[in-house]
Amino acid sequence: MSTLDPVIQGKIRELKLTNMGYRAIAKEVGVADGAVRYFLEHEPVTEVRKYGAYVWDIETTDFDAGIGSLMVSSFLDLATGYTDSRTIHSFAGTFKARERQLAEWTLGKLRDADALIGHNVKAFDRNFLSGVCARQDLPQPPRRTYIDTMLIARYGLKGKIGASMANLADVLGIKGADGELVNKDKPSKNDWREYIAGDPEAVKRITVRCEADVYVNALLWERLRGYWYEWKGER
Repeated sequence: MSTLDPVIQGKIRELKLTNMGYRAIAKEVGVADGAVRYFLEHEPVTEVRKYGAYVWDIETTDFDAGIGSLMVSSFLDLATGYTDSRTIHSFAGTFKARERQLAEWTLGKLRDADALIGHNVKAFDRNFLSGVCARQDLPQPPRRTYIDTMLIARYGLKGKIGASMANLADVLGIKGADGELVNKDKPSKNDWREYIAGDPEAVKRITVRCEADVYVNALLWERLRGYWYEWKGER
């Protein structure tokens, strides 16, 4: 049992929520490193972490991770509706260093998740990130539950109506929170060319597209989830 004053214990708990390390916390509250580390390691669990389900999408410069670069990564939290995105320009350093940091941020989000929903997420997003991690000498993406809306449309729905996100949103009449039909965002070829070249404004434009995709796919998942349960669910 920790012998730290209860007031100090409370401060340590608050600082831990900011993701500070135990040494930084010890310096902040004015106690020994070992005392803080012991307290954190033996602190009883008082909260149960909520199940994290996110819609995930990335934007790259090529379909091949050997020559293409990771440029944008977006996550939509299904519990809150909040979208969190980072681009290669969110970080500092050389191009390689910035891509590495973007990949590390993405890996962190994946580790925090329990389930990831994406359109072609198994064949593309997850595998492209795996390739980036390999050449950047980073750990491979963690094992998680990956739910692929494209595969649901092909093998769960079995409706022969086409599995592209744009087609599904159109045919199924997917509507947004405002009651209006949603459409897949389509940047111009000029936007894509400048984005591939790394132009910051073009990257912002493609980030809008990435965030629009996770929004549309979140709505699509809501419509397709019953087909997924029938296809993959157990009794």
